[in-house]
Amino acid sequence: METSNNHIYYRIAGHTIMLIIFIRNTIAVNMAMNEHLPTHPELQVFHDLGPRYATVWNIIIQMTYAFLALACDLSEVLNKDSLVPVELRRFRYTLFTGLLYPLGVGIAFVFWPHYIYDRELVFPKKVDIIMPFFENFAAHGLVSIYALYELAFIPRDSIKNEKTYHYGVWFNVIYMVVLHYTRYIDLGIWAYEVFNVLEGSVYFYLLMVYPAICSTFFYTTLWWTQEAVWKLRDLQSSDSSSASESFMEGLLAKKC
Repeated sequence: METSNNHIYYRIAGHTIMLIIFIRNTIAVNMAMNEHLPTHPELQVFHDLGPRYATVWNIIIQMTYAFLALACDLSEVLNKDSLVPVELRRFRYTLFTGLLYPLGVGIAFVFWPHYIYDRELVFPKKVDIIMPFFENFAAHGLVSIYALYELAFIPRDSIKNEKTYHYGVWFNVIYMVVLHYTRYIDLGIWAYEVFNVLEGSVYFYLLMVYPAICSTFFYTTLWWTQEAVWKLRDLQSSDSSSASESFMEGLLAKKC
């Protein structure tokens, strides 16, 4: 196995753990919704808005990537590369740079400051009954950890800056169209309270473009982070080689 791909088992472990957590949480949240909805009618709005939340879209992307990446890495370990077409292997890294990393890190960056400032703006307390803190953290925090974890262990030459940031931009454009459709044509409400608070002010329009700006920014930071990771790894490798050479020279000197 190539030196640049020595961390494949760490990646397989990461994909597997994330899939288990996402599948478990999806089942748990749906079971909780079915259990509490009859006695808590205020949850109906969250049930109806379920497919309209950016978090749900992002989790679908994360699970798609984890499944695809797991298939690619397992087939490589088993020497069955032909099981996964070359096009899908390439798409894996396009999906990572264009959507998974900028959205995973961006959602955490957008969500948690709002949650800490006033959680009612993005995640009302009454939702805790169906989505307690662990599920909340997995959906809005673990996604960014997974993105950073994957970046740390993928081969150095596997991703290239091919200007895939436009995937994140288009994601946000489509999402804003869906939000406006939900508000003005379909359900008559915004998916997030923060839109109600800012509607009618200049900040409302800034909020429209803020997610796209964040995803583009974090697309840029991907390459800074990758460079920093590999510089650190090269430094550690150099130090390890120097230590080994010094050890061997010491042994030879004793023999002489």
